[in-house]
Amino acid sequence: MQSNDARGHSFLVPRQWGGGGGGGGGGGDAAGPLNPALHFIQATGGYNDRHAPLRDIKKGDNWFYRGRPGYDQATGLGVPDVANLLDSFEDLEQ
Repeated sequence: MQSNDARGHSFLVPRQWGGGGGGGGGGGDAAGPLNPALHFIQATGGYNDRHAPLRDIKKGDNWFYRGRPGYDQATGLGVPDVANLLDSFEDLEQ
């Protein structure tokens, strides 16, 4: 991976959660198997209440892209609320 390769949550999540990106993680991109689960959580109410697993970042930029509601190139899916996100992963397993 090149040092200038920044792709929103697909770049950040494996590093944030202590995983490696790109090699053998499955799923076809840097987030590996987390990517489909994160997008499913976001699409099914990931931002909706105070116990939401994701906090949407709606304003700001990363010098190239502007933030807006929902997924965007500047902030990806937003910032995880770790406790609520773990609860959401557990819900997906049931």
